[in-house]
Amino acid sequence: MPVELRLGEKIRVALLSVTEGEDKPLKYPTLFNSPDAAVITKMDIAEPCGFNRELALKNINEIRPGIRIFETSAKTGAGMEEWLNYLAEERKKREV
Repeated sequence: MPVELRLGEKIRVALLSVTEGEDKPLKYPTLFNSPDAAVITKMDIAEPCGFNRELALKNINEIRPGIRIFETSAKTGAGMEEWLNYLAEERKKREV
């Protein structure tokens, strides 16, 4: 389904796995120019993958300046509390 279509969702999130590379936002700008937040996943393997964190953050912000970015690892739990707290806060804001 094209990313441009709105499906009635209350929050939009772009996911970037470190295994996809830091250039994903530049290759798929439509994916990153409208979400409320971006989540970089698998940060626990960023170094072995040669993932350039600073370049990824720069590329995301180039497409969507000021977007909220979360860096997470489901394996280690890093960043998960912050990400889940954000989702809970956004849910409260958007409840009817």
